[in-house]
Amino acid sequence: MSLYYDSSVLVSLYVREESSQAITRFLASRAESVAIHEVHEIEIKNAFRLKRSRGEIDDVRLAAALGWLAEDLAAGRLIRRCPDWQSVFAEAERLSAKITANQGLRTLDLIHIAAAFHQSASGLVSNDSRQRDTASAAGLQVVNFAG
Repeated sequence: MSLYYDSSVLVSLYVREESSQAITRFLASRAESVAIHEVHEIEIKNAFRLKRSRGEIDDVRLAAALGWLAEDLAAGRLIRRCPDWQSVFAEAERLSAKITANQGLRTLDLIHIAAAFHQSASGLVSNDSRQRDTASAAGLQVVNFAG
């Protein structure tokens, strides 16, 4: 199964969260690189900085998380893949028109689901229940590591 990883899951690789051990074991068992794009990268880095702002991590952990992310990109554990954003946004709008009024999904969650379809993923890995429900309704299999 080809999987698309939401930023919520990838953050837990670098900052200790309830799902950190499970997602680390899961990725190790798959032994494959994870494709990310520009939205992932800024969302992940911003999540680290939000954790710092909230006092969940200190400056040392923030620097470490940013460094580990850079290392994983350099080592090829994470691979940058730039999607055709016009196609992704068109799919996100289609999903929004079909689903958001009833399910209340946020824009970035829609973009991630649309990007999953763009990269021909058969499944979505996410810690966000609304995003998982929408992805499932749209035809993707879902993997949940949230506690």
